[in-house]
Amino acid sequence: MRLIGSFVIGLVWTHLEPRALRWSINATTANALWVLCFGTAVATLFFPSYVADAYYYQVFNETVNQAVIVFHRTIFALSMLGVVLLVRAKPNSGIMKYFRLSLSVSFWRPFSRLAFPAYLFHFPFIAIAWLLVIRNTQIETIAIPTLFMSVIAMIITSLLVLWFSLPLHYKIEKPGIAWGKRIGDRWLPNKPAD
Repeated sequence: MRLIGSFVIGLVWTHLEPRALRWSINATTANALWVLCFGTAVATLFFPSYVADAYYYQVFNETVNQAVIVFHRTIFALSMLGVVLLVRAKPNSGIMKYFRLSLSVSFWRPFSRLAFPAYLFHFPFIAIAWLLVIRNTQIETIAIPTLFMSVIAMIITSLLVLWFSLPLHYKIEKPGIAWGKRIGDRWLPNKPAD
């Protein structure tokens, strides 16, 4: 359900994004909606399922738990959709101007190019990094990792993901995007301008 929800939100984004430039919304309302969407997205990151001793688990209801687990990610995705569409609708208005400018800094470009391959393949590299740090596969003998071990595992994971994601981006993702654009230009010659 949660993956289908994100897919549907992607379809909605594709439909609404070209139209966002034509929205007639005043700057104050757009800024207030942006803050609401951004705040909601940040709030979903503090979902209590990530904290084992949260109050949420003291009064546990299986139905509520399933609903919240499924929908908190959908709410996050909808909130981010709102953030992006509002920035597209009012790019030079108030807080959205500064948000857009902060994301336009060239520092973010390499990270944005590696985000998708890193997202797809980071989990096996986390496992490999922890195997290298702990050097043990017997679960009952593994102690609680120290902060130092966690930092080393994070560095190893980052290096492995970078090592894997760079060629994946340049050999598969970038040519695939160019191929998709050529197909889109051929099939949709009158598409709306960006």
